[in-house]
Amino acid sequence: MNDSKRVLIVGFGSIARKHIRILKKNWPKIEIGLYKKDIFLKCHELNLCKRKFSTYQECIEWRPNFVIIASPCSFHLDQALFFAGQGLPTLIEKPIGTGSESKNSWEKLLSLSKSVPIMVGYVFRHDECLKELKNFLSLNNHGKIIDIESYCGSWLPDWRPKSNYKNSVSANKSFGGGVLLELSHEIDLINHLFGPIEIRYTSLFNTNSLEIDVEDIALIQAECLSCKFITIKLNFCTKPQERYLKIRFSDKNLTWELNKQIIKIKESQGDESILYKSEHDTDYKFKKQLENFLKFVENKETNFCSVNDAYATLNLISKSKRNVT
Repeated sequence: MNDSKRVLIVGFGSIARKHIRILKKNWPKIEIGLYKKDIFLKCHELNLCKRKFSTYQECIEWRPNFVIIASPCSFHLDQALFFAGQGLPTLIEKPIGTGSESKNSWEKLLSLSKSVPIMVGYVFRHDECLKELKNFLSLNNHGKIIDIESYCGSWLPDWRPKSNYKNSVSANKSFGGGVLLELSHEIDLINHLFGPIEIRYTSLFNTNSLEIDVEDIALIQAECLSCKFITIKLNFCTKPQERYLKIRFSDKNLTWELNKQIIKIKESQGDESILYKSEHDTDYKFKKQLENFLKFVENKETNFCSVNDAYATLNLISKSKRNVT
């Protein structure tokens, strides 16, 4: 990215602040503008922003080169329609919406994406481990896939330790909270690697462990052409944190530990080896996402996650909610 560029960040939650830190660390001369209607949280990241805006008109008059939408997902579609409608290349944090938006609005965004660069921030699509896993699967010499298991479990109060988790986007239905939307990376990854997948049934539950008004645990059973038994298990009410993707073949098992950025292979005899281990910190994939987005804007890279891709993931979430047993 040219350091003379201006980037507008929409929202000021934890993911917006992460984008600000990564931008300033890797492109220190870049100008960052920040849009938020109400009071700004006093923190280090606020000092890294050159301008602060409370209206869309002020944002446009500043003439940003790019926009990153990192607000609650219930605002994503309307904000994307406005800023992309101004011809501004736009990176939209996942998920792309809540699923309750009008069909007409989605059609407008899909139409806009044909002429304006729009990428959706499913950041694991930029993970080096995913590239290695796709290369491994492309060899197609590992035996039949017996089952696929994706798991993400964590403790919501630990996500944003400096704030009350009950007031967070994740914990509130009106902002698009709940594990299905907040932990939709797993659904997106499975559909990206093996899709199109079909949802067979879903179980959603509020354990009352966190005293919130959304589901804090979900189990999805799905299938695809290459595997009839896919399970996706999500929760943010357990300790310790654990996140993995397991693929069990007829003659070996593969495990991608997403937080540790490592892929392991276990042979039928029980021998285990490391297929790939990343040496980068966990922020690296966010940096790569920004690099890939800017290359896409300049027609030097394909779109890692299009509006169509993200809309497919949102539809799977909506189907999951309808297929609750």
